[in-house]
This record gives sequence, C-alpha cells and structure tokens, in this order.
Amino acid sequence: MAQQTPLLEIEDLSVGVRMQGRQLGIVDRVNLALARDRTLAIVGESGSGKSMLAMSIVRLLDEAKRFAVSGSIRFDGQELLGLAESRMREIRGRHISVIFQDSLNALNPVVPIGCQIEEAISRTGPPSREAARREMLRLLDEVKIPSPDRRALNYPHELSGGMRQRVMIAMALASRPRLIIADEPTTSLDVTIQSQILSLLRDVRRENGMSMIFISHNLGAVAAIADDVAVMYAGQIVETGTAEEILASPRHPYTRGLLLATPRVDRPSELRPIPGNVPRFDAMPSACRFAPRCTGVQEICTQKPPAPAEFRSPTGQRARCFFPAGERYVASA
Repeated sequence: MAQQTPLLEIEDLSVGVRMQGRQLGIVDRVNLALARDRTLAIVGESGSGKSMLAMSIVRLLDEAKRFAVSGSIRFDGQELLGLAESRMREIRGRHISVIFQDSLNALNPVVPIGCQIEEAISRTGPPSREAARREMLRLLDEVKIPSPDRRALNYPHELSGGMRQRVMIAMALASRPRLIIADEPTTSLDVTIQSQILSLLRDVRRENGMSMIFISHNLGAVAAIADDVAVMYAGQIVETGTAEEILASPRHPYTRGLLLATPRVDRPSELRPIPGNVPRFDAMPSACRFAPRCTGVQEICTQKPPAPAEFRSPTGQRARCFFPAGERYVASA
C-alpha cells in the first residue's frame, strides 16, 4: 500500500520581522510534516516562536509591511505561500481553523455567541436562517455547553473562560475543517477545566477525522493529546518524534529540561527549572542556541551549530544536538 502524503508539509520555513531598518529572524528554517488524522504538538517556552509559526501557516502575518516569510507551506499538496489572498480566505475557516488562546479578545464582545457561530457556519455556504440556527445549537451541544438555546443569547463576557473556549472550539468546527490549529487553548484556565478542554479537543478531532496542531508550553497537556511532538527553542525545531519517544526518551537537553521543570504530584520536590532565559532574537548565539543554558555544554557546542538531524534514531526521532542522551529519561536522574 502506498504511503499517504502528509496533510501539511512545511519546508525551510523562515519568518523575519522588519524593525528599525533591519530584519530579525523569528522562525529559522523549520521543517515539519503533519500526518492525516493525527495531532502534532509544538512545545516550548514563551518566546520560542510557536505562535509565529502557527500564524504563518494560515497567512495571518502582515507579509507586505512587517514580516518576511520564505520557504514552503503545502496544505493537501497546495502551496500556500504566494497564494492569492482571495483564495487564502477560502482556505481559512473552511479547511483550516484556528482556536486562539485569548478567547475573550478573539470573540466579538457586542454580538451574542450564537450569532457569531452562525456567521462561521455561513462561510461554507448560505444556509437558511433556520438551518444555521439548528447547526449552531448542535455545535454548542457537541462542545458540551448546557442549555444551548439559552446560552446562544449570551455575550462573551457573560461566560466563564472555559465556556468561551468551548465557543471558540464550536466556531472552529463550524465548517468541518481538515486541520485545526489550537494555539495554547488552555491558557489561564484552571486545571479541571484544562482537562475538560483537552478531552473535548481529543474527542472532536477523532470523531470528525481531522488533524490538529496543538501549541503549548505544558508537557502535561501534550502527553494527554498529542500523537507526535516537535520541540521548539529560539525559533528552531530542536527535537521531533512520537509523543511516546519524546516524553519517555528525550534526546535533546532542552526537552529533558522541560520535562524536569514540569511539576509532578508524585515528586513535588524534584522540580528543576532550566537556568537562564530564551535568548533575544537580536542577540542569538551563532552556534548552538541552547548552549548558554545547557548544563552539558562542550567546546564544539559554542563553535558551530548542530545540524537539524544531528541525531537520528532508527524510528525517526531527531534531535539538533551534538551530544544527545543515550539513556532512557528518568525524572529522578
């Protein structure tokens, strides 16, 4: 049987921002592939370039004035970079939907949520008003909002953060897209609501046969929802693999640092923050970008940058590191 082509293929994608007469690189030659009917998590600290990568996929950056985007983004075989804006608008919402992290700002504050969902439904065609309302109520029910007919009349500020995020998911599902990009959808939600939103996202993706890019800095959330993981640091992808490989046997020291910095109920005393900070994009190290923070740094790490696949396992796991870990990850090590 022939291998199925990925739904989304990103090759050598770079994003730069024009500032004060010069261009600063934000995303550096990223290569990723998202298989059909799978969830790819992109994980890393704030400032790693995750959201900028997501916005470049759906062409929501001001490429004419502020941002410079190069490389290739192919969705279902079609090149998106350079595509006419009129055609790109057809793809956004209908085939690719985005769930933004700040639901209060993403929703229109002066329009009831039911009307906003009906507007999203109308993008796929002009349904009758009654048909749009029935579909809107069905979507609210699908995302487990109680009393949909009553909640549809609420304005965003009248809903809790968890309810607003469910509304965002309903809007993303309105056109039955093939790809959903969830940009830190559990930010600022309490732990119980986070778990509910993750479970909802996982269920609706599987039930509707969609693919998803899940962006987060929370490895606990990644473990609950992802099939594959790409770890991003300072604008570069530093490790890729299946979720099982990345979480059980991380090869890059940054990935290991993220895992050790993740709180664990069974080992509360073993929380170990990564020293230092993500470098500024106008002061990026010329060799390994993680070297200034790496506890295992060696001379070669400060002399030249490692290749994107400096380490490659037989199963396909890759790491941008001269000295990848060879032993299974143990949290107490």
